[in-house]
Amino acid sequence: MEFIEIEENEWVLKKPNNELSIHNIIEFLYDEPAIVIEELIEFTEKYPQHIDALHHLAIAYEIIEQPQLAYLFCQAAVSLGLQSLPDKFNWSSANINWGHLTNRPFIRAYHALGLHYFNMQLIKEATTIFEHLVSVCPYDNIGARYELIICYEQLKDTKNINKLCQRYPDEDLYEG
Repeated sequence: MEFIEIEENEWVLKKPNNELSIHNIIEFLYDEPAIVIEELIEFTEKYPQHIDALHHLAIAYEIIEQPQLAYLFCQAAVSLGLQSLPDKFNWSSANINWGHLTNRPFIRAYHALGLHYFNMQLIKEATTIFEHLVSVCPYDNIGARYELIICYEQLKDTKNINKLCQRYPDEDLYEG
């Protein structure tokens, strides 16, 4: 698994040809999370670099109110994605577009890690993740800008609040 540059500064997560979908496993995630956890653990034993499976394990552990395990699986998913970035990748100029379906598991997991940091009151760490997401996802399809504005507000960072509001002029991001 690696991020490849398909155009200048346009990155896509290339997965192994044998990577399987977990849709049939996660279909009942909210109805039967314990069963889904068992199946996802079994799946990740066979496919340990499956970002989406690790991310959904994190979601399942959140559902059954085991936030420490949720955080660990979320970290594992993000770590795989970050390790897949090549040395020439630059957060300020790169695009990891939501439109490429293979990018979505990493984007979702990275966003979830930002939320974990935010909930743990690690605002600077959360801010970094949300800034990265807003930077590399041209349309911010996951909505990281909404958490980012709250982070900037908590950090009393009016300069970046103004920049973010200028980037999204058609939205009421800040009422300050």
